[in-house]
Amino acid sequence: MKIVTVLLPEGFFKYVDELVRGGWYQSRSAFIRSVVRDALAWYLECDMKVEGTAR
Repeated sequence: MKIVTVLLPEGFFKYVDELVRGGWYQSRSAFIRSVVRDALAWYLECDMKVEGTAR
């Protein structure tokens, strides 16, 4: 994996930290990876529907 710096509004961390404390994610990093993975999967699925083929 590569290291990436992400700047987020301060208020976001309250909710991310609640999810981590609640055991939904192991860490903030795990949460960010999950969100990026889900967003990319959604984008690729939508893109395939528009294009009609897999990339």
